[in-house]
Amino acid sequence: MMTFACITPDGRPIRIDNEHADGAGMPANTGNWMVQYTDNFTFINAGTKPRSFRIYKKGAVSGALAVAIRDETGKVLDAMLKCHPYVYAKDNIPPYADRSLLTEKNGEYWYVLNGRPYWEQVDERALVCTLEVAPGQAERISVDYLILGNSNGGIRHWVTVE
Repeated sequence: MMTFACITPDGRPIRIDNEHADGAGMPANTGNWMVQYTDNFTFINAGTKPRSFRIYKKGAVSGALAVAIRDETGKVLDAMLKCHPYVYAKDNIPPYADRSLLTEKNGEYWYVLNGRPYWEQVDERALVCTLEVAPGQAERISVDYLILGNSNGGIRHWVTVE
């Protein structure tokens, strides 16, 4: 678990981790924040044609996941930050939000990215990696990830095969 420490303007030290309270003296709510999780995959192609396996991972609304992909020897093949965009309720759009970039769907306001509302892109942007497996072969891969905020629960994982 990562530790956060600082000194307030009036000189009070604040330390937040699993053993220390927050700045208000309350128990720190770190939950599963900055705990490394690992998904291990073994993809077996028992068929006669090549197959593409796609791994997806999506965090909670307005959350982020730090993701690393490793081969079976532990070598890091790729690393990324998977972010889910901010979504605002009608009455909770902050004054600094550029309303010209928002579009409404079912009472929620989403940003538009490259001319498309983000709700149309959330799942496709959750793609972590694609692994090609030849007929009669197996491939192993692991995906490490850190939840970057204690309110970012509800991680969705899924795999597709083509």
